[in-house]
Amino acid sequence: AEVACRLDLATQGLESYRCHEALETLAPISRRLRSPESRRRFSALQSTAKKCTDVFGTRTSLGQEAARYYAEARAALRSGRTTKALKLADKSLASKPSRPAAAVEAIALAKLGRCRVAIGRLETAKVHANPEDAHIMGELNTRCRLSEGKRLLKGGSCYEIIRMLEPLEGKLSPADDLWRRQKINWCRPHATPFPTDTTQKKAAYGLFKAATLSQKEDGEDALLRASELYAKALKLAEEPVIRRALARVQVEVKGCEAALKTLSVLSDEQRGATDRHLIELCEHYAPGSALSATALATRVEGLFEVLALRDAGVYLQAISRLDTFAGDEVPGLMPLRADLLYGAGRCEDYLQEVSAIAEAHRGHITDLQARLKDCQEPVEVAAKSAPPPRATEDSAALAEVSVSHVDLQVTPPRLAPWLTLGTGAALGAAGVAFTAAWLAGRDRYDDARGVFETGSADEALSALEEMNRLEAEGELYSGLALGLGAAGAVALGVGLYLVLNDQLPPSSADGSVLSIYPSVSPRHVGIGGNF
Repeated sequence: AEVACRLDLATQGLESYRCHEALETLAPISRRLRSPESRRRFSALQSTAKKCTDVFGTRTSLGQEAARYYAEARAALRSGRTTKALKLADKSLASKPSRPAAAVEAIALAKLGRCRVAIGRLETAKVHANPEDAHIMGELNTRCRLSEGKRLLKGGSCYEIIRMLEPLEGKLSPADDLWRRQKINWCRPHATPFPTDTTQKKAAYGLFKAATLSQKEDGEDALLRASELYAKALKLAEEPVIRRALARVQVEVKGCEAALKTLSVLSDEQRGATDRHLIELCEHYAPGSALSATALATRVEGLFEVLALRDAGVYLQAISRLDTFAGDEVPGLMPLRADLLYGAGRCEDYLQEVSAIAEAHRGHITDLQARLKDCQEPVEVAAKSAPPPRATEDSAALAEVSVSHVDLQVTPPRLAPWLTLGTGAALGAAGVAFTAAWLAGRDRYDDARGVFETGSADEALSALEEMNRLEAEGELYSGLALGLGAAGAVALGVGLYLVLNDQLPPSSADGSVLSIYPSVSPRHVGIGGNF
């Protein structure tokens, strides 16, 4: 009888939103439940009361009021009374802010067509919503973004249009997605790097453009002027784009301390790859103060290229770029070179580089002990079955890392000429394939141009997009066809010479053997090798 009475009292407590009282009423009978029905009622009442108490804090009258308004808003939303649901959700939030009430408010706003306000609230509330509500919010957010994008096309800025339509990739029907891509492609050349919806932001954008133009000019005065213009623009509009540009110029004008101070305002989420490169450059590879303004600008630009190549995994080109300006006067760059050598798989050179680095700079080498062990183990295994190691001039330096040089014959003498011929034939075939693709693309480009000149407005936009894509592909394919064809001809010539002479070419000074490998950088694609 007591169990039945307490379950009834708890039900009445929940109906009047005194959730904490319902929990206190249920507590004494948690271990005295006998029938399956009483256990079911107890579990449901306890779960609801806990959620109600944790979310709304119903020990206070405001918490009880917020819970009551939320329940009524939820019921109104499910019955289709959207305006009533919005009013009740606002009352619940006014009594006490809560995530469930915020979710009901966001859904109601979207259903009433108030998309400009609803989009941000839908995206915030979706993270904490249950699966059913999250699905509804996702559909409403997609519908609202599409509606807002169409509205902005009548009078909004391209920045806002791109920001509204880009997240819809893969969420629309084919026809709507084609329309979305056409509008974004049209807007990109006209878009500003940050919103210009206020007078101050418009003024900041004017200063930003002037600073960008000044930055491209030659001379130290141009960089100093660009720094001043960026600083003025930042005072008018606190935008990460302006802050990043200012920090980039400050490295060359005022030094790393000022640049790091400028970037410190940005959160980790706001920092991009360029920001992380700048911080790494200033903390570990800061250029010396003795450099002239021109040399300093060249050094900073070169280091940015090296770090970008390293992150892309193009280690050989990064080493080549680093070697153009690295020297004994900049010992802080030696750990970076060591990391690049390890990434390129050149263990012998890595061990030599590590042995030459002073103790003060070894702390900047990534995973030193693990990489030393990784590089030493394969050499030691090979040394058991190989002839005794030959003496080298720098054996004293290598003694610090306890590793021996071993001459390894990788390519059998009679196999190398045929490998070279095969490589040349493969490169030539690739060149022919890219030539065929280039010629086929030219035919499709002519067809698209005809549609662009004679078709309707929508067909012309679609054709223009196709023409731009084919033009970019044509430049790539023609370059690859020429480069691979030339590389294939060189490899075939070398291979033919080796076949006729039936011998392996002399080894280079560093003991390397015949090799051919791709050479990739931000400016070219080619083939490198050792013959």
